[in-house]
Amino acid sequence: MIDQCGVCAGGTTGYNYNQNVDCNNDCFGTANYDGCNICAGGRTGVVPESSRDCNGECFGLHMVDQCGSCVMLADACPRDCAGVWGGDAIVDDCGRCSGGHLERSHNIRANMDMDCAGVCHGYAFEDACGHCSGPGTPRVPNSNRDDCGVCTGKGTGVQWNENKDCAGNCFGAAKYDDCGVCAGGSTRREPNQAKGCDGVCNSGKIDCDGFFGMADFGPVIITSAGSLCGLTLIICIMVVRSRLREHRQEMEAREQAIARVERQRNRRQEQHEDLTERVLANLPTHIYDASCSDAFSNTTCSICLGEFENGEELRKLPCEHSFHAECVASWLNVRHTCPLCVQPISAASGAGRGAVRGGGDGRPRGGAATPPRATTPPSGAPIGPGVRTGGGGRRPRTPQAWAEGP
Repeated sequence: MIDQCGVCAGGTTGYNYNQNVDCNNDCFGTANYDGCNICAGGRTGVVPESSRDCNGECFGLHMVDQCGSCVMLADACPRDCAGVWGGDAIVDDCGRCSGGHLERSHNIRANMDMDCAGVCHGYAFEDACGHCSGPGTPRVPNSNRDDCGVCTGKGTGVQWNENKDCAGNCFGAAKYDDCGVCAGGSTRREPNQAKGCDGVCNSGKIDCDGFFGMADFGPVIITSAGSLCGLTLIICIMVVRSRLREHRQEMEAREQAIARVERQRNRRQEQHEDLTERVLANLPTHIYDASCSDAFSNTTCSICLGEFENGEELRKLPCEHSFHAECVASWLNVRHTCPLCVQPISAASGAGRGAVRGGGDGRPRGGAATPPRATTPPSGAPIGPGVRTGGGGRRPRTPQAWAEGP
């Protein structure tokens, strides 16, 4: 009889009925059952063996994850805190995503926001003697340095002021002689000057050979001794006057040096304030709107650790990180770097971009924003914490400067 493909089959023909029909019921088709017993190929639209997973199991649960490994679905490699599949970045003790590939590419080290006292965003630092000191610690910076500026104390092997000589001069050459008198160096006194001709200290002997006992030379000796005493008195007066003149010159030179250092400190302070004002003038100002939060790279101020709220005034740094306007003004009084990525901020940063106040729809409202004048305390004084009202009445932590002066 004739099958559905029009072939005479059965009987003595030697053909089976519909033997030319493939698994897709197509005459003379090329579809076949694959290893997973799925009709594939031909006009089925199914790729043979496509039901096998990456491990070769039919309808298996293995998959190739984002890291390129064939694993079970539950064992797929995760993303790290930076959103990188299989990355090695972690959240450190201060809540910053750091370490791993972030340290290699952006120098963001784990716990880089922690000071030497173990306080996140603290202001303690290692002084010149390598001791953790400053705010948050019981130690005053450089309190282990003696009058000669040398670090002393435990572990240094140096005693307090051991570099002073007997005249009180740092690294001087004066020493005590055999008679216990401080001589040499700046003392203008010869060592062992108090010894007599007999080698005994303060003996007063100057004629061990009996020259003064000769009767013929008695009047001459007495006259010479009187002249010598008068000459000694004149020399003493001249020495005293010279010492007074030198002391006055030294005091004048010291006062001039102090005045020069004070002028340099004031000039550096004025330059720092001027640079801070120019940096603030070039930073754009925006009004935060939560409905347009995609326009901001971060939604939290990392200086005061407060989240942005609608209507708050923000400043955006050249690195696209945003902070409260008051917080970043206080921060720039201490250092000109981004609190998040530590990118330097110069007076030319953001120039030409214009600080514009805008609503949540991005349209400007008003003209160029006038940055608040940043006030900087005198050198050596800490900057107290500022209080920012509005936005929930939070009290942000503002950085403090700990300086020793020039």
